[in-house]
Amino acid sequence: MNTRKVPIRNYIILVIVAVLTIVLLYAFVTYYESQKEYQSRTNARMGFLSQVKESELSNYILDNPDTIIYVSNSTDSKYESFEQELKKLIISENLIKDVVYMDTYQVSKDFFKNLKTKMFVNVNLASDFIYPNIYIVRDGIITSILYTKEQEPDPNEVINYVKGELNLE
Repeated sequence: MNTRKVPIRNYIILVIVAVLTIVLLYAFVTYYESQKEYQSRTNARMGFLSQVKESELSNYILDNPDTIIYVSNSTDSKYESFEQELKKLIISENLIKDVVYMDTYQVSKDFFKNLKTKMFVNVNLASDFIYPNIYIVRDGIITSILYTKEQEPDPNEVINYVKGELNLE
């Protein structure tokens, strides 16, 4: 009986394919975990609120014509302490059901232009889009905004504004 001899080249190819497979698998797992960590880190600050996305906004407002939208950029770290304090106040004042969150980091370039033309009753309110901010929606139209010019946001001011709009004061 003849024994067949396997060339060494085949073993080398097998080792190379195995190593490449392990390296690619490690790269994909690392990328997936970093994306997952990034998503949880950016949404953790205001993740306790219901979130509305750009594609859902018009349907959400059709279903909820009177609502309060908190608009912020989840990737902007300079507002992290403000949002942590705001989170505590929203929870303590039991306003979680009254406010929805919209992340401006996830919206398209045309979003604010479309928002300005379709939803603002007073175009002067929409001259500059400032975040973080509170938009008050009445009858499907944004009727007022907390901050109309760039300034340091105050969590107590936000809560008082929301409570005033809800007639809770």
